[in-house]
Amino acid sequence: MEQKIYEILKERFGIEDTINSDTDLVNQLGFESISLVELASVLSKETGVKVTHNQAIKWTTVKSILSTLAATSKDNNA
Repeated sequence: MEQKIYEILKERFGIEDTINSDTDLVNQLGFESISLVELASVLSKETGVKVTHNQAIKWTTVKSILSTLAATSKDNNA
Protein backbone atom coordinates (compact mmCIF):
# COMPACT_ATOMS: atom_id res chain seq x y z
CA MET A 1 0.00 0.00 0.00
CA GLU A 2 2.83 2.37 0.86
CA GLN A 3 4.42 1.83 -2.54
CA LYS A 4 1.06 2.55 -4.20
CA ILE A 5 0.88 5.90 -2.37
CA TYR A 6 4.38 6.80 -3.56
CA GLU A 7 3.44 5.90 -7.14
CA ILE A 8 0.29 8.03 -7.01
CA LEU A 9 2.17 11.00 -5.55
CA LYS A 10 4.76 10.78 -8.33
CA GLU A 11 2.49 9.95 -11.26
CA ARG A 12 -0.66 11.94 -10.47
CA PHE A 13 0.76 14.83 -8.48
CA GLY A 14 4.16 15.21 -10.16
CA ILE A 15 6.15 14.88 -6.94
CA GLU A 16 9.78 14.38 -7.87
CA ASP A 17 11.27 14.75 -4.38
CA THR A 18 12.31 11.69 -2.43
CA ILE A 19 9.32 10.61 -0.36
CA ASN A 20 9.30 8.45 2.75
CA SER A 21 6.70 7.66 5.39
CA ASP A 22 7.61 10.77 7.42
CA THR A 23 7.64 13.25 4.52
CA ASP A 24 5.52 16.26 5.48
CA LEU A 25 2.91 16.50 2.74
CA VAL A 26 1.82 20.01 3.69
CA ASN A 27 5.03 21.83 4.63
CA GLN A 28 7.52 19.98 2.42
CA LEU A 29 5.40 19.20 -0.63
CA GLY A 30 2.91 22.08 -0.46
CA PHE A 31 -0.26 19.99 -0.28
CA GLU A 32 -3.41 21.89 0.63
CA SER A 33 -6.76 20.48 1.76
CA ILE A 34 -8.06 20.20 -1.80
CA SER A 35 -4.98 18.20 -2.85
CA LEU A 36 -5.43 15.84 0.09
CA VAL A 37 -9.10 15.31 -0.82
CA GLU A 38 -8.07 14.61 -4.42
CA LEU A 39 -5.44 12.16 -3.18
CA ALA A 40 -8.11 10.42 -1.07
CA SER A 41 -10.32 10.11 -4.13
CA VAL A 42 -7.54 8.56 -6.21
CA LEU A 43 -6.62 6.17 -3.39
CA SER A 44 -10.25 5.13 -3.02
CA LYS A 45 -10.51 4.37 -6.73
CA GLU A 46 -7.22 2.48 -6.83
CA THR A 47 -7.53 0.55 -3.55
CA GLY A 48 -11.27 0.31 -2.93
CA VAL A 49 -10.87 1.79 0.56
CA LYS A 50 -13.28 4.67 1.11
CA VAL A 51 -11.82 7.72 2.85
CA THR A 52 -13.91 10.71 3.91
CA HIS A 53 -12.87 14.28 3.20
CA ASN A 54 -12.63 14.90 6.94
CA GLN A 55 -10.11 12.08 7.26
CA ALA A 56 -8.08 13.24 4.26
CA ILE A 57 -7.65 16.85 5.36
CA LYS A 58 -6.05 15.63 8.60
CA TRP A 59 -3.26 13.81 6.77
CA THR A 60 0.21 15.20 7.32
CA THR A 61 2.51 12.36 6.25
CA VAL A 62 2.41 9.13 4.26
CA LYS A 63 2.42 7.37 7.64
CA SER A 64 -0.83 9.15 8.60
CA ILE A 65 -2.39 8.07 5.28
CA LEU A 66 -1.40 4.46 5.96
CA SER A 67 -2.92 4.64 9.46
CA THR A 68 -6.20 5.95 8.06
CA LEU A 69 -6.30 3.31 5.34
CA ALA A 70 -5.55 0.52 7.81
CA ALA A 71 -8.26 1.69 10.22
CA THR A 72 -10.80 2.26 7.45
CA SER A 73 -10.04 -1.10 5.87
CA LYS A 74 -10.43 -2.80 9.24
CA ASP A 75 -13.79 -1.02 9.82
CA ASN A 76 -15.02 -2.15 6.40
CA ASN A 77 -14.12 -5.76 7.15
CA ALA A 78 -15.76 -5.84 10.60
